Amino acid sequence: MSLTTFLRWTYDVMTLRASPGDAPASRVLLGQLLILTLLASFLHLELSRQEYDPMVVVARLALNLALLYSVLWLFGFAERFTQTTIASCAASIAITLIAIPVRQALIGNEGSSDLGVQFLQLGLLGLFIWTFVIDAHILRHALQIGFWMALALAFSLVVIHESLVGWLLG
Repeated sequence: MSLTTFLRWTYDVMTLRASPGDAPASRVLLGQLLILTLLASFLHLELSRQEYDPMVVVARLALNLALLYSVLWLFGFAERFTQTTIASCAASIAITLIAIPVRQALIGNEGSSDLGVQFLQLGLLGLFIWTFVIDAHILRHALQIGFWMALALAFSLVVIHESLVGWLLG
C-alpha cells in the first residue's frame, strides 16, 4: 500500500467509509504506526505544556493494545488484531495531529471567554466525540456487531482503560 493510498484509506476510516479489513495485515506497518502514535502523543503532551512520564505514555498504549486484543479474542476475532490496530492507530494519529493546533490556540487564550475561544472548545469537544464514533466504526467492522453496540463497547473500553491506568499507574 502506497503512502497516498494509506492516507486516503485513513481519511475514509475517519469518515466512516472504510473498514479495518481494507488495510494490509502488515506487522511492519503496525510497528511504524505504534511508533508514530507514541511520537504524536509525546508531541501533543509537550506542546500542551503538560508534565508526563514517557514510560506512562508507553504503558497506556500497551494497556490499550491489550484491551483491544482481549475484546477481539473474546469475540473470536483475534486474527483481526493487526488490521484493527492499524486502523485505530492511524485514526488516533490523525485526530491527535488535528487536535494539536486547536489545543495550542486554547493555551494561547487561557482565561478568555470570547466567542472564538468558545468555538475552539466546541471543536475540541467535537473531536473528542468523533473519536468515539471512529472507534465504534472500527469495532463494528472488526467484531461484526451493530454500531450502537460498538459505540457502547468503545465507551466501556475507555472507562476500563482509565480505571486500570488509575489503579496500576496511580
